[in-house]
Amino acid sequence: MDVVVIGAGAIGGTLGAHMARAGHRVLLCDQDAEHVAAIRENGLRIEGPVEEFTVRVDAVTPDGLPDRIDHAIVAVKSLHTASAAELLRDRLAPHGWVLTVQNGLTADVLVDVLGPERVVSSFVNVGADLLGPGRILQGNVAAFHVGELAGGEITPRVREMVDALPYARATGNVLGYLWGKEVYGAMLWAGAVSDLPIADTLDRPAYRPLMMALAARSSRRRPWRSRGSTASSRTTWRGRSTGWRRSTGGAPRPTAASTATSWCAGGRPRSTRCTATSRGRSST
Repeated sequence: MDVVVIGAGAIGGTLGAHMARAGHRVLLCDQDAEHVAAIRENGLRIEGPVEEFTVRVDAVTPDGLPDRIDHAIVAVKSLHTASAAELLRDRLAPHGWVLTVQNGLTADVLVDVLGPERVVSSFVNVGADLLGPGRILQGNVAAFHVGELAGGEITPRVREMVDALPYARATGNVLGYLWGKEVYGAMLWAGAVSDLPIADTLDRPAYRPLMMALAARSSRRRPWRSRGSTASSRTTWRGRSTGWRRSTGGAPRPTAASTATSWCAGGRPRSTRCTATSRGRSST
């Protein structure tokens, strides 16, 4: 598979490195010229408890993107989704597709620019940190589910993506998984104001009533459906519990929420970006 990864930080870099090692033709795009230069000179290094390897992979800044892109993975921070979509507006092939591996409910931004038929979504829970130019820490192997926004049928292109991506599985209810992670995310925001890793904030009995209250309040919100979705609210709502169970499994103890690491950088979003200029960590 030929694929361009828009945002070669913690998550985009991790996925791109695994795909390149498996033999796929990967082009990483990132705004950080130092990060790009390090990858081009020394390769992209994956470190940590899962495995360690260095892979040679092409990397460019946005001005080096090709005129035509058949397949793209968008891995920028949510607030930079519109900028990533603009990079793809005139480059994405007529029958090409974009897979978002972002936190949050970002698909509509891509759909507005590229059209619903060219956007596929996913639920990703991989703990990763950008250690420095050309170096990423992969902290765990957790859940990764890919599916059409419309729900239901698992299409050939979803199967193609799953075959190419590390750890991925196909789902007919990706929005259910995403809703589950939104509930989990509400608790991460609370944990981000402490100095504790994610696992400790979830484990400590003193925090449990607060975490349960946040989860319950988030669960009562009306199910979200993308503009490209035809899944029923009942189906999406039912899938949230599965997404919740998946999203809380396998987080390594030293991993901090990306909200916390963003605040540590002075309030600026950190890593998994192509159009942002900030640097740092992400745990999605």
